[in-house]
Amino acid sequence: MEQKATNPTKPAEKASTQPPKPGPQAGSDQAPSGKDAGHSTKEAGQKNAEGPAANKEHEALNAKIVELTNLLQYVQADYVNFKNRVTRDQQVVVQDSNKKIITDLLSVLDVFDIALGSLKEHNEMSRGFEMVHAQLLDLLKRHGLSVIGSIGALADLHSYEVVRKAQSKEKPNHVIEIIQKGYKLHDRVLRPAKVVVSCQDPANTQ
Repeated sequence: MEQKATNPTKPAEKASTQPPKPGPQAGSDQAPSGKDAGHSTKEAGQKNAEGPAANKEHEALNAKIVELTNLLQYVQADYVNFKNRVTRDQQVVVQDSNKKIITDLLSVLDVFDIALGSLKEHNEMSRGFEMVHAQLLDLLKRHGLSVIGSIGALADLHSYEVVRKAQSKEKPNHVIEIIQKGYKLHDRVLRPAKVVVSCQDPANTQ
């Protein structure tokens, strides 16, 4: 009898029953290790600790700026006051120097007033006196001199010396005659004017 040929077949491989190892999924970040997580936490703590310190330093810097600004303003104001004080002192020194010279020249002005008042005729001599007197008075006025004494002015005790009173239709204590001119240097009286003032009561005449 003939024997049938048989094709021996390989035994079928057994399917693996072990589950596949999980791998990293696409699109997902790998979880940080314990070392990296600790480092991040430390940096966050340092930043939180630096916040209050930075604020205190900023506040201290602003306070210092305010302090220096106030100090600068004080120094500037003090310098302005010092400069003004020096200027006033210099003006006082100059005015005091001028006061002595001008006071000595008042007698010269008095001589001119007497001479001009005694000249009855206007001639070359009188015009010469008038020109010299006008030039001298103009020079002194440029240095702060002013004349006290005008007819009709109220005779205040600070600027006028009342020589006598005379009955007049003018208001009481008003100048009706100038005996001697007075002078001021700036706002200071060098010499009061000697005057006759009006009064309405004859019993008050002197």
